[in-house]
Amino acid sequence: TKAQSICKDYEVQGYPTIKYFSFGKLVADYPGARTEEGFFEFMNNPDEALSKPQAETPKSDP
Repeated sequence: TKAQSICKDYEVQGYPTIKYFSFGKLVADYPGARTEEGFFEFMNNPDEALSKPQAETPKSDP
């Protein structure tokens, strides 16, 4: 990509990757579902979306 150094700085390893910035500072990585509905909910009210408990993602065995 054109912005490889920015991706490296913020540990972006795939797309879509959403990181929430406020006033130029990283606040949080987007923790929600990778769905249109999930993205819209987060963008419309990020504070509420970040305060919701997230379902644990099962970890695969090595």
